[in-house]
Amino acid sequence: AKNNTLIEIGDDGARHEARLPLFLGIKNITPVPLKKSGLMFIDFQEFVIHVCVRMSNEGLELSCEPFWKEVKWHYKVNDNVDRNDWYYRGGTAGYEINHGIFVGFGHTTHRNDEEPHHDIWFWKLDIRNDIAHVLVEDIVVDHDADFAITDPASLVHVNHDWYLFTSESDDFWNRQDITLVNRVYLLSNQPIERDTDFD
Repeated sequence: AKNNTLIEIGDDGARHEARLPLFLGIKNITPVPLKKSGLMFIDFQEFVIHVCVRMSNEGLELSCEPFWKEVKWHYKVNDNVDRNDWYYRGGTAGYEINHGIFVGFGHTTHRNDEEPHHDIWFWKLDIRNDIAHVLVEDIVVDHDADFAITDPASLVHVNHDWYLFTSESDDFWNRQDITLVNRVYLLSNQPIERDTDFD
């Protein structure tokens, strides 16, 4: 994977670029904006959360530290998914649905990398109390409906509806002849606003 970087974009395009700290992760990190605090980066594969702030208004250097709360990780059991068969990668940025509650979607990559296979998973983060909780729930979509590789890109809330934007293909993206498809899913009967019991 290429380096993860922070890039400043202005009226004249991209002007400056700074490398993100390697300890944040490479393929697995998901950004979550914290109002008046900075950026949280979650690595769902390694069970690590960091919070970063810019050192000044002029530069791009970030100061990062481990999230200061104890975090409990919860994986919802799905009879069709063996969690040990998958890597949990990033996807959409975190979306704050209520004070201290964030949601998003990521993609899983099958550990057998000979066959192209990415699926969608949902996450919820609750940081309101002394102990923070993370829920991960696999959402298996029949590949008759989506493509073998389905990666979430953006999550949008319009009126009372939630839309998930994806990039999809039938094969690995490093092939020159691959065709990428962008799709939009209207999420019905979905877990975003569902009450979550972390006990």
